[in-house]
Amino acid sequence: MTEAIDIHREVYEHLYKMNEKLVSNVFPKITPELMAIMSQDAYAEMIQMSQAGILGDYYDRLTRGAV
Repeated sequence: MTEAIDIHREVYEHLYKMNEKLVSNVFPKITPELMAIMSQDAYAEMIQMSQAGILGDYYDRLTRGAV
């Protein structure tokens, strides 16, 4: 159970950081509103991966540095 939580957390954090990089290229300052949008987007994408059954594959590629 703990391993599954760690996988979800690491994938979510990676997706959030990717969103942060994109948003920082467009906006000069990341506001709390933008942070909420980035968080919601990362969470939704992680849930979609989980429902599609590809979260484990994504995590494996993430740990290998292929993402």
